[in-house]
Amino acid sequence: MKILNIIIIVLLLLLFIVYVEFEHKTLGLSKPILSLQHQFSILLEILPWIIFSLFIIELYLKYRKINNIKNFMIKQWFDIMMTALFPIFGIFKLIKLSISIYKAIKFVKISKIITKIFIGAKKIFKN
Repeated sequence: MKILNIIIIVLLLLLFIVYVEFEHKTLGLSKPILSLQHQFSILLEILPWIIFSLFIIELYLKYRKINNIKNFMIKQWFDIMMTALFPIFGIFKLIKLSISIYKAIKFVKISKIITKIFIGAKKIFKN
């Protein structure tokens, strides 16, 4: 169990480091602290699910040790809540992606309007 806890802590630290590196603008930093290759950005997608899986395994092992659902729920309520809340943080990624898409669509609409204005002005000045 202690080895599993150490692995989870190390992976959480790694996730934090990678997050700070690739999301430095979101955190208000002008430039990244480290200079990691862009290939490491995939870790932002993979690490949370690995950590979540390890949380599930840890809960299962704790349940097997206690082997009583009522005592397990009483003693491990905090771990259960943390494991249940962990996937919710994925919603923040979805919100960020939605905002990026919205900004891109807005930029395209503004570009179309500007293009129409220039085409209209061109037609007016031709005559």
